[in-house]
Amino acid sequence: MSRMLRVFGIVALINGVATPLLGSGRTRWIVDWWANQGGGAIRLFGLPALGIGGLIAYALVGNSRAA
Repeated sequence: MSRMLRVFGIVALINGVATPLLGSGRTRWIVDWWANQGGGAIRLFGLPALGIGGLIAYALVGNSRAA
């Protein structure tokens, strides 16, 4: 489980470094594209984020019920 958390951390770090490299023009284009997709597409792309958040929460709680 800790390996998975490290992978998530590396992906987040890469995204954080890549964000300023995109520039404001491309960032606006991406935001406009997302806004035009509609609610269904936004919810669909939100499912992986929900799943990753659940995995992180599960990893942080650990085996506290086993005691």
